[in-house]
Amino acid sequence: MTNNTGKIVQIISAVVDVHFSDNNSLPKILNALECNNNGSKVILEVAQHIGDNIARCISMHPTDGL
Repeated sequence: MTNNTGKIVQIISAVVDVHFSDNNSLPKILNALECNNNGSKVILEVAQHIGDNIARCISMHPTDGL
């Protein structure tokens, strides 16, 4: 397991776009990402690479507050 850090750039309902600093840190499709939402863990699954080092993900939890 690698520990790459990305930044959420867009949220539309359960779809979350996450930007990574370089192409080498972009997670593979179907990998899980973990983010913190005010103390609770939110799991995102990478569904697509949409370019510019952005991974389009599907949230497995509510995205309110992200």
